Amino acid sequence: MLIDTHCHLSKNDYDNLDQVVKNIDGYLIEELGKNTDAMLLSTYLYQDRGGKLCFGPVWDFDIATGNSNYGPGNVLTCCPQDLFVAGRNWIKYLLEYDEFKQLVGEKLLKYQTAFEESLEELDVDKPGSLYDRYGETFERNFVRFNELLGHSSYRQPKDVIKLKTNKEHIEFLHDWLSARNEFLLDTYKIGK
Repeated sequence: MLIDTHCHLSKNDYDNLDQVVKNIDGYLIEELGKNTDAMLLSTYLYQDRGGKLCFGPVWDFDIATGNSNYGPGNVLTCCPQDLFVAGRNWIKYLLEYDEFKQLVGEKLLKYQTAFEESLEELDVDKPGSLYDRYGETFERNFVRFNELLGHSSYRQPKDVIKLKTNKEHIEFLHDWLSARNEFLLDTYKIGK
């Protein structure tokens, strides 16, 4: 048994969880997006029969990345600050171990170059950005669903509801992810 009735890992159990510790990417992607459903409704720790313990699936980000105005307690998912997924189930207990926190920070640092390149792709004013290349397609996607822009579709914060174009949504996402990344780097004490 890995977790006792009070949900605490023994040191021996933690040492045997190397498969989880080495596969923390799932936690990072869910925490980066501050996914409201992570480890609750859509993503879990799971284990295939005879397989390793895994995080996943990585999906269902409709109420993530600032697109939700609720969360447990006083933690709102719309703001890029505060840890969110870290307070859920197994992750909460794994983060009690300095070794796990250190590995989270190392993984976060490892992905910084790729993450920064992705942010550049979201910079709508940059030539060659996703919006520069596909903006017309993005706009055509909402011709039929234009009533969604500028209106709440599901518990969205006021800052998202006021966005009336796809370009504004992409700018919001860029800025939110930038702030979220800086918060996580600071939280896990990572210098770039």
